[in-house]
Amino acid sequence: MAAAVPRGAAKRASRLDWELVPLEGVGPLRFGMRIAEVGAALPGMTEIRQFQADPGFPETLGVEFGVGRAQPAVYAYFADGQLHCVAIDAVRGPQVTLWGRELSGCVPADLERFSCCTLTGAKCSMCPTVRGGTPESTGSVW
Repeated sequence: MAAAVPRGAAKRASRLDWELVPLEGVGPLRFGMRIAEVGAALPGMTEIRQFQADPGFPETLGVEFGVGRAQPAVYAYFADGQLHCVAIDAVRGPQVTLWGRELSGCVPADLERFSCCTLTGAKCSMCPTVRGGTPESTGSVW
């Protein structure tokens, strides 16, 4: 089944290729890293802003990293000062794969089927979501 690619998310030489390693990390980011370590692991990106990730989880700090002031590409989430979640913007962020399967820009239902079939029994999860519209208009974030 072919995955839909959001407008503007075509593979470009300027986009990094990252591999997701369940329970370890994604690309150069490893779960458990501190904010400064994450920033150092993202050359060419700058910290855009820090924010409270969710009012229901005040202990979780979100940090946007991007290539421009208004162009976030990577969202890192920290609890107790340690990285525990990473979300990638499907349009501006790195191209992400898991065991050779392209994840960036996937149709959320396709990604859910893939993750349920391949990660059954694993103690991890992937949450395909859409921020601010449809995958075609803004790119999915997982």
